[in-house]
Amino acid sequence: MARSYFGAVAKTIRKLVCPDCNRFFIEIESAHKASNSNEGQMAKLKLVTGFLLLIFIALFILVFLLQNQQTINIVTLFGEFEEVNLGQALALVCGIGAITGFFVGFLPGIMDALRIKRLQKEVKSLENELNERDVDAAEA
Repeated sequence: MARSYFGAVAKTIRKLVCPDCNRFFIEIESAHKASNSNEGQMAKLKLVTGFLLLIFIALFILVFLLQNQQTINIVTLFGEFEEVNLGQALALVCGIGAITGFFVGFLPGIMDALRIKRLQKEVKSLENELNERDVDAAEA
């Protein structure tokens, strides 16, 4: 019901404001319909599925950490840590691994973005050179 009401209001406003601007409003309506199409629904479904998966994994990790409350001794290159809670140590290692994985995962994207910028500059300089040659050829 709300869509039909707003559709009628939009048609009325269209007639009052700009009766000759039908093409503009048709483009807006088609963009609105496309956003509500299957692609939009699939994107929402992927987002919800990803969120639910994230909650499930977080709960799994929380239960795992709460069940591992023993104290351990940790020996590293930087020193020795005595009487460390196993759950806290696992959480720390998982956090460091997640942050490292995040940066390693985005590194190729960053490298690609830098390469694209460099190539765009090169294309622009080659276009300028081509335009200069066209001007020189037209003058000759």
